[in-house]
Amino acid sequence: AAACRVGSVEEERGLELLEVYVADVAASAANTLVKVLGRLLRQSEIAHLKRIRHERYPANAPAARTGARETTEAAPAAARLDVTLVVQVQQPRITALLCTADTPPDARSSELAEALRPFGLQLRIERVPKYAPAARWQFDAWSPVWPLSCPPHAQARPELTEGDLAQLATHMRSALGVARAAGMAAAGWGSVLKIRKHTKEIELIISNFVLVIK
Repeated sequence: AAACRVGSVEEERGLELLEVYVADVAASAANTLVKVLGRLLRQSEIAHLKRIRHERYPANAPAARTGARETTEAAPAAARLDVTLVVQVQQPRITALLCTADTPPDARSSELAEALRPFGLQLRIERVPKYAPAARWQFDAWSPVWPLSCPPHAQARPELTEGDLAQLATHMRSALGVARAAGMAAAGWGSVLKIRKHTKEIELIISNFVLVIK
């Protein structure tokens, strides 16, 4: 008998997208907007996503030219150099995640519409990760699409030690022996071995037959 780890459906799931309303917001107003959204527009569908996305270097940042003159004390006036410097001014672009795209935010309640009016938001639809990541690879792959609130919990997938694997193999052999003695294995019945590591309880489930080993 051999033991191996198989990822859950959630851990093996690829990126699926959800349409949401977003809007750019001034840096000075971002924190205030987040507080308004937290008070009036909470949604479980987007709880795994951060409400603000910062883009530090937008591609369409404006360029500004400024003149500067370099001189030295020893150089004659004719040798002075006029140097024109080109400075790329790049303001961070801040985008707020408002709500799912099924209903515009200002149509959800009059109180919310009134609270959002001072921000002068220009709404647009973007697509963001639909589900919270269940594995680290998902967190790393999906975060560039939209910032995720937190990586999967470190204890969500506890590692099995060599002792755990040896104990598991022993229980598997015992459980399969019981199944063979009962004639179930020969009948080709499907089976699942469930291990509750912290309670030291093992279950072999063969159709409607359950063997519990403690």
